Amino acid sequence: MIKIAILGIENSHAWHFASALAPKTGEKRFPDFELIGFYGESGREDTKVGMERLAQMSSCTRYAAHYDDFLGEADAVMVTARHGDNHLKYARKYLEAGIPVWLDKPITASIEDFVEVARLQKEYGSLVTGGSTLYYAEGVQAARKFLLDNPGFAIGGAVSAPVNMVNDYGDFWFYTQHLAEMLLSVFGTDVRSVRAVKNAESVSAIYKYDDFTVNAFYGGDYAVTIYGKDMKTFSETVALSGEKFLDELVPFLDAVKTGKTDRTLDYLRYPVALIDATIRSFTEDREVAIVAPEI
Repeated sequence: MIKIAILGIENSHAWHFASALAPKTGEKRFPDFELIGFYGESGREDTKVGMERLAQMSSCTRYAAHYDDFLGEADAVMVTARHGDNHLKYARKYLEAGIPVWLDKPITASIEDFVEVARLQKEYGSLVTGGSTLYYAEGVQAARKFLLDNPGFAIGGAVSAPVNMVNDYGDFWFYTQHLAEMLLSVFGTDVRSVRAVKNAESVSAIYKYDDFTVNAFYGGDYAVTIYGKDMKTFSETVALSGEKFLDELVPFLDAVKTGKTDRTLDYLRYPVALIDATIRSFTEDREVAIVAPEI
């Protein structure tokens, strides 16, 4: 039996992962895995809400006093804390133990934290993956396949996704990896620069590739459009199913078993770099080069 712990319970992702790993009905979807417990920062209202939701959705009832309390017991951990600043902090000792770690979006809320995650992964050999479920969304994958099947089609593009501009979880960092991974999955990771403008409740950005640009709107519905020559377009409104969390959970469980993942740190450095550059662009009112950190 492979034992998993969830660190950070204020996120609905944690509740859904728990409901699948240790359902209230007792009928396990994943019999090879055992959810052994949770950690949530005490004294917070969102942790209290998380405990209430977990009690409704999961049969697991163990709550640790510290995020390191599962060391030596857990075979893998899922860090689902809402604030990206907590991801490295919660994961560090497990990375040093060499066990698989899944990091929710955003992977980290700074380039520096990401570089440290990568250093720990390289030194201790732990598998690290995570990110946004939008990477796996059917509409995103359809747009990606269209471009792979039609090389040279794109002369431009547009991507939109919801945003949460002001919050207790890193503000712009909190929700924006969804759009970042939609953009990178469809149009590729070789984005060169960004020019972004911040409005009261949204951000508009232009991402430059070598041969085209992609307009991104942080504040709309999930959607992707690819513009081609002769006024041809390919558009997808990205619908999310009620069990979209399984798109992330199943690949991680497979990775724990096989030691292989489709979203390695070599890929995940790009959304971190893209979000960081976008913030610097609208903060400093200038075009900013997007340079993924070396790992």
